[in-house]
Amino acid sequence: MPGSESLHDQVRRERERADRESGRADHQRRRGNVSYGLMVVSVIGVIVTGYLWFNADSRANELERALSVAEKTGQQRLEDQAADYEYRLDMQEADYERQLAREKRINDVYSERTGAKPPSFMGAVKTRLSGQP
Repeated sequence: MPGSESLHDQVRRERERADRESGRADHQRRRGNVSYGLMVVSVIGVIVTGYLWFNADSRANELERALSVAEKTGQQRLEDQAADYEYRLDMQEADYERQLAREKRINDVYSERTGAKPPSFMGAVKTRLSGQP
């Protein structure tokens, strides 16, 4: 019954009929699908970008931590090497002192037994080891 439908329904039906005849509805539907597709692609792009950004940020933090640990380890290694070098110098000095004491005892025993002055090579050894020419 044409008289019983509302004006709104009549207008809608007329537009649908005109759209069908002109092919405009198909075009609008396609345009709507393209808009929806672009929106989906942009949302996916935002999600992927956020994911990659987060991974890059956590990787950068991980690398910073690794560099910090390596720096601390390198510093500790340098300190250990310096301590080892000091220890070796101390051991060389102690060996030198023991050697001088031993040679002094030998010279003293030689002097007591023979009553003569010890050979003069000890003076050269002392001079050479003390760093004087």
